[in-house]
Amino acid sequence: MALVVNDRVKQTSTTTGTGTFDLTGSVSGFESFVTGIGDTNTTYYSIVNENGEFEVGLGTVTDAATDTLSRDTVISSSNSDALVNFSAGTKNVFCTLPASKAVILDSSGNIVANNGSNLTNLNADNLASGTLPDARFPATLPAASGTNLTALNATQLTSGTVPDARFPATLPAADGSALTALNATNIASGTLASDRLPTVPTTKGGTGLTTIGTANQVIAVNAGATALEYQTVDLANLNADNLTSGTVPDARFPATLPAISGANLTNLDADDLASGTLPDARFPATLPAASGANLTSLNATNIASGTLSADRLPTVPTTKGGTGLTAIGTANQVLAVNGAGTALEYQTPTTGDITGVTAGNGLTGGGSSGDVTLNVGAGALIDVTADAIDVDLSELTTSTSDADGDFFAVIDSANAQKKLTKANINISGFNNDSGFIDGSSLNASNLSSGTVPDARFPATLPAISGANLTNLDASDLASGTVPDARFPATLPAISGANLTNLDASDLASGTVPIARIDLNLLTTSTSDGDGDFFVVVDSGGAEKKLTKANINISGFNNNSGFTTNTGTVTSVTGGNGLTGSVTTSGSLDVGAGTLIDVTADAVNVDLSELATSTSDGDGDFFCVVDSGNAQKKLTKGNINLSGFNNDSNFTNKGTATVLSMIFS
Repeated sequence: MALVVNDRVKQTSTTTGTGTFDLTGSVSGFESFVTGIGDTNTTYYSIVNENGEFEVGLGTVTDAATDTLSRDTVISSSNSDALVNFSAGTKNVFCTLPASKAVILDSSGNIVANNGSNLTNLNADNLASGTLPDARFPATLPAASGTNLTALNATQLTSGTVPDARFPATLPAADGSALTALNATNIASGTLASDRLPTVPTTKGGTGLTTIGTANQVIAVNAGATALEYQTVDLANLNADNLTSGTVPDARFPATLPAISGANLTNLDADDLASGTLPDARFPATLPAASGANLTSLNATNIASGTLSADRLPTVPTTKGGTGLTAIGTANQVLAVNGAGTALEYQTPTTGDITGVTAGNGLTGGGSSGDVTLNVGAGALIDVTADAIDVDLSELTTSTSDADGDFFAVIDSANAQKKLTKANINISGFNNDSGFIDGSSLNASNLSSGTVPDARFPATLPAISGANLTNLDASDLASGTVPDARFPATLPAISGANLTNLDASDLASGTVPIARIDLNLLTTSTSDGDGDFFVVVDSGGAEKKLTKANINISGFNNNSGFTTNTGTVTSVTGGNGLTGSVTTSGSLDVGAGTLIDVTADAVNVDLSELATSTSDGDGDFFCVVDSGNAQKKLTKGNINLSGFNNDSNFTNKGTATVLSMIFS
């Protein structure tokens, strides 16, 4: 695990609370934490919620089915620099470098506080040049090991005594002329020159021997013990007990050694044993690998490893006292206990007898071998997931035509589903947030905003001069042609951002930039959850978005060699929402119900089955879909009239009693 900080690492999360964050969303132009930081590595992070909550800290990245970021250490936060209990909302999670962790250079390029006053944990090993001033040393150096001191100069020793352990085992050759008070008892090796020896005295007061004796003589005390003299020694009657060193040659031993205890003999070699029997105590606890051909009374319970050969095993008994099976059963049989529970016998296992499962109305899939899967077929307004069938009103085609709204899907207070004709929906039941009134008794003097409709003007306005009209708006020109003289010689360059209904077939020159057609600009995702639809083209060239669950794996190149296993299904029974059953072959069907139509391969919501109502009281709720495609039932009193097309030209409430028009 390492600390890693990287550029452009950002994801989103909807995790709440104080725990580890799930990193579920990707951001275009940024890498994920697993890619940019790496599994098990730590990094500095920043989390910002939509409501202003934030947290900066040190966390650990984990690569999992859902990547996570633990919040190990908080550096700063909106919760007084403590762990934030994040509320709901989409949070931006990104890699950052906290200010408190940054090394900052001043305007001269030096690290701030570079006088070292704030530096801690300095290592003297890193001093590569320069000289420490005396002021940095203490008045007296502390006691410390000098094991690493080199090139010491003995001439600098002005006091103290060098301990013996500091001298080498052997002194180098040097002049000893100035050595005094030498002690002969300290001479432990080497030979003194003859002129360094005094003469040997013959008596305590004699002058000493002045000649060398004959061959093999020794210096010994005379018989009177009064002087030293040369004597010839007769070596006879030697005693072996007096041998304290050296080796007796073989010739000094007899041809046969006498019987004697070998208790003190060492380094004996077993290869030299030619007779007799070794006692058990002389064997090791574990014998070496060797032939067991002559071993008897072996105990099978002592077999702790290895494998017994087939001819060492007994036959399998058919009964408790039988002689055993003597033959092998036929192919695919198994060894099992017989029906009476008294013996073993070969049996053929039973398997399911279903030969095929066929998808019925509203289902897809099926098969005749292996694991068989049936899927409910998605259709108009029907979404199918792993364990649910949902009505998806977001699939309804968006219309801006009033003529398409013959019926409204509504739910009354008893939750009965009906289709209500538009003409029978009372506007009074809606929330009149715009303050519409019936328009009677209007007074033009009370008109403070809005526009008088054409119907309130006479069929033909009197001819009047437009010379004094100001602030004319060209967008109000509904007919006629603006003369060329009203246009400048050259139209100015303007933005086409507000142009609508452009027709690509009118492009006669120029090139459409690649950004308008390049699918490579799509954000790369590694999340399975992002693959709800696949863009496909069928054999007729039609472009469609295909749900992932309806893509048959069998249509792909099986380069991984996936196989179908033989299952043991014996029957299939339709569960909730399904009818029929299968024991050998057949199909299951999706059961049609209220507002649900089932065809050969699809399940559709059919709103035309709603009961027609002309009662405003039936429209307690309206089925609606918001801009996020969330499906809801909306109470009529909370539907704002301002959102509808005001084709009836309802106006705001006024108190007009007379409307007069004067033209001059």
